[in-house]
This record gives sequence, structure tokens and C-alpha cells, in this order.
Amino acid sequence: MESVINQTLKEIEIIPVDYGSPYNCGKIMGEYAKKDKRIKSIHKENRGYSSAVNLGIEKSYWRIYSDARNGRLDEPNAYELLYNESKINDTDMRKCKFIFIILS
Repeated sequence: MESVINQTLKEIEIIPVDYGSPYNCGKIMGEYAKKDKRIKSIHKENRGYSSAVNLGIEKSYWRIYSDARNGRLDEPNAYELLYNESKINDTDMRKCKFIFIILS
């Protein structure tokens, strides 16, 4: 969450999805949402990883996806760079490392 919150691209909505994690993810997401109005937490029962990702995609306008299991986002301007590249090249998706953006 910290790596997403601290991105240079600030005009974003952050939609973390807790799908029944036994590790207090829902509580942690709620604490972040209280501090940052861009965070719109979703809580659902566990119907699998794909179901959680699909719900997050359904609730978003354009997407930057980062799988927490694959580590954090180390470059603070990565989302901004990917977003700008997508705009310049009129593409619907940009991908690098563990992140992708879909503009809709």
C-alpha cells in the first residue's frame, strides 16, 4: 500500500480487494482508507484470486494492477510513466515487471 500511496501520480483511486484473507488485510485496508480518501476498500468472501481481481477491475475506470505477492513497486514514478506512455502511444494497456495499466 505504501508504494502505491507514495506514487508521483496522485489523481488515482486505489481499490484494494480483501477476499477473506486470514492476515487482517481487511483491517489494515480500513486503516489506510481512513487516512487517504483515494482508497476505496472492497471486502468480499473468498471465491478465489481471479474473482477478487475481476471485482477490482469491474469497480475501476482505468487500472494499474500490482500483485502484492510479487513484491512492491519500487519506482515512485512508475505509474506516472506507464500512464503517460499509454496516453502518448494511444494504447489501452502498458505492462512492466508486475504491473499493468488498462485504460477504458
